Amino acid sequence: MRTPITWLLLFIKKQSRNFKILVLKKFGYSFFAGLSKQYTSLYTVALGADPISLGGLNSIGSGVSTALSMPLGRLMDRHGLKKAMLLAMTFEVLLPLFFSVAQNLIMLIPALIFFQITWYQSLTVTIENVYIAHSLRDEERATGFAISTVFSTIGGIIAPVVAAYLVITFGGLTAEGIRPLFYIQLAGLIFLMAYIYPNLTEVGKTEGTNGFLKDFKTIFEETKGLKRYIFMECASAFSSSAVFPFLMIYAVYNKEATPLILGCMAVASTLSDMVFSIPIGKLADRIGRKKTLYLTRPIMYATYLLIVLAPNAYWLILAWALLGFPFEWMIETTMSMELVPETKRGRWNGILMFSRNVARIPAAAIGGILYQSINPLTVILLPIAIDLSLRLPILITIPETLKMRMHPA
Repeated sequence: MRTPITWLLLFIKKQSRNFKILVLKKFGYSFFAGLSKQYTSLYTVALGADPISLGGLNSIGSGVSTALSMPLGRLMDRHGLKKAMLLAMTFEVLLPLFFSVAQNLIMLIPALIFFQITWYQSLTVTIENVYIAHSLRDEERATGFAISTVFSTIGGIIAPVVAAYLVITFGGLTAEGIRPLFYIQLAGLIFLMAYIYPNLTEVGKTEGTNGFLKDFKTIFEETKGLKRYIFMECASAFSSSAVFPFLMIYAVYNKEATPLILGCMAVASTLSDMVFSIPIGKLADRIGRKKTLYLTRPIMYATYLLIVLAPNAYWLILAWALLGFPFEWMIETTMSMELVPETKRGRWNGILMFSRNVARIPAAAIGGILYQSINPLTVILLPIAIDLSLRLPILITIPETLKMRMHPA
């Protein structure tokens, strides 16, 4: 009888070399990036930011990320994914470099620019996801993304515990107590980049003579529903960018979370992601992307409600376990890759990155104003309101991409 471990090893064995190398990158990056993930906003506050200035700095970063989105999308299609990946890994290295040397709010500006370029659904993550999508067959794509997620979570389980110990050792939740995390992250990512890049094989390069704007205009000529999907992604980017910078601040200052609890929260989130990613990915490959998204929606709502209603900080560990459940990003990433032909994925994702980043520009600043001037709860509950009023109604109108890819018209 085949065990889950045997099945996993056989699945990876039959995949391309690129997929195996990218899974290894996911594992290494999750550890080194995970060291500082819980502490970025707290570090920014320790250097003098309040919620409004924190939101404003994140909005500046989103603006720069927006300007890079479409050129990078075209780079993926016209000049190959390997060149784009080199640029992505360079951005990932620059992030801890700028955070580690920052001494005040002004010096944080380049750090938060690179944070916006490299975090959830960012430029670097999108480049990596396009590379992974090119390495997988249609009927295995959601499962493949799930497996890459599992490996990324393994490092993420260890990192928060190590980070909590280091923060306590170096002085607690202060700038100097958090700063060593960025030094370690910087050294680790330089080593990872030096190994991963030479071992990747170039894919995705196509010939084209169209002008810049014409290249992107052709994306909408073959597939219906793309503009609606873009709007749905914009709504998602706005809500996540409005709430994300303030979750840790809320946990520490409103629920009195300690460094140890923050570490447990991160471990719970990572474990949840690791345990449920493959079952959710296999479910999406079996019953479809949309049905799986519908089934997992209530978990997202429960997450933010529990953060607000938690009677003490220990309940946040359960809340973060729900937050780590793969209720959307993995499946929506698979959907977005399948909406267009392989030769247009780079430019299509460039459009998505541009659109998401436009939505992010005001999001963090608006989140900061709501958090400080009105009520923190308005920010924490914003993702639920946006999902019910905008994202879910639009999702209903989007075609099921699993059938599109397996049974093309």
